[in-house]
Amino acid sequence: MKIISPTRFTAVAKICLNGQDIAVSGGGEINQPTGSVMGRYDVSDMPENIDPRVLKTVMITGYPSVCAKSEDRQSPFIYGDYTYHRELDFGDDGYLSYDADCKFVERDSEDGPLLVSTFTGKGELPDLELENCEGVTELWIPDGENIKGRFDVAFRRRGEDKWFVGEAHTTYKFSEAPEIMSGITHRHIVFPFADVSNGELKLRQDSTLI
Repeated sequence: MKIISPTRFTAVAKICLNGQDIAVSGGGEINQPTGSVMGRYDVSDMPENIDPRVLKTVMITGYPSVCAKSEDRQSPFIYGDYTYHRELDFGDDGYLSYDADCKFVERDSEDGPLLVSTFTGKGELPDLELENCEGVTELWIPDGENIKGRFDVAFRRRGEDKWFVGEAHTTYKFSEAPEIMSGITHRHIVFPFADVSNGELKLRQDSTLI
């Protein structure tokens, strides 16, 4: 099957948080061989009491197709469109549930296809300020023609000696089932920075299969 290698992406998220509808949009650059995604997002409509950094569990961990391959492993998401449903359980601190639709759109240029992504969901989250989350490791488990994913995410609460911890469970589906992995795979993701200023969220992800 032909490998699809986008160099840019767009993202739109429509999420009902704490009963309030919000819309976040943005885009950025992709370097698929190195597993890097750099994004900028307009978060001016976010409720003031919700830290936009929590969206890194949505807007940027959301691209399993962008992974540096290991010596003997390659992402199965690089051959065509995919969708997934993710549940993030923060225990007594709330939840976030959403659906993602990721499509590769050909462009009339030499820049390669565009990865077009939309996210829709809902959640209940507490008032808090977060420090940057350094990274997560997601477990991928073959499940017929789908893949099940699981990871834990932990943010330190700013100004407190406490953590905001969530458990994520994801079901990934393919528009056309590729050759599914023969066994369990891990995707390691690090976040070099997550900056919020003047209504803009800047995120970077570096991801590799291990």
